[in-house]
Amino acid sequence: MVYTGCFDRYDPGKDEFETYTIAMDRGSRAGYKGKIYHDLIPKKNIYKEWKNNKTEMTNREANEIFVKKYYDEVLKKLNPEKVHRDLDESLILCYEDYYKFSYRHIVAAWLELTLGEDVPEIEMIDGQGYILNKPNYIKAILGNIIDEEMENSSDKPKVYKRV
Repeated sequence: MVYTGCFDRYDPGKDEFETYTIAMDRGSRAGYKGKIYHDLIPKKNIYKEWKNNKTEMTNREANEIFVKKYYDEVLKKLNPEKVHRDLDESLILCYEDYYKFSYRHIVAAWLELTLGEDVPEIEMIDGQGYILNKPNYIKAILGNIIDEEMENSSDKPKVYKRV
């Protein structure tokens, strides 16, 4: 199983837990020294556009645009089975708290929608994992994007179906 979480809610305790960051700064602000999953890190232009959009439109609208661009520029180029294999039994870390918009939640939604796998958001306290709620609207946005693409994919490369 793949898990997601934020740096501030990660305390592995004595037990080692496999982690990967997908933060654009590779976790440097958090003092992270673990593994990095480079393929899931968004391009800076997507992030900058999202920040600008948040000043000109609602958060929801800006987030929808980010999800679409992240899917088009990052996730569509990847094989979800390979990503899941690479990250199985590990925790994907980023900065945003569990209830805030984060591209790790887009990754979780993508794995859930394309593979039917549960990808829980957790916090680790002294080596124990506790499941937290994540923003479900991100999965709904991505599901709509995938459904729309499937409807229009007659001559396009393979689109991983939604399960």
